[in-house]
Amino acid sequence: MRPYVDCHNHIGRTIDRPPTPADYQSRFSHDTETMRPGYHAVRLDDHRIDVELTATERVGFHRYRYSDTGVQSVLFDLGAELGPSQMSDAAVE
Repeated sequence: MRPYVDCHNHIGRTIDRPPTPADYQSRFSHDTETMRPGYHAVRLDDHRIDVELTATERVGFHRYRYSDTGVQSVLFDLGAELGPSQMSDAAVE
């Protein structure tokens, strides 16, 4: 999952090519990052989004706080590999 604001043509910004991961990635600073077991917080500088991730043994939560007033979205990349395993039968309902 990647949060972003106004990234490509179907949500408000025109680009003349298919989107790439570079269209969604963002710089961040370890100086403003917080990490401890079960919690991770970081500011995505390019899109001005504050991200908080928490996890327990069975569940994880994401919170995104957007500073910009543009179209606010989260991209679900269901075709990506996570670690040493492949994703199969992924769906969003």
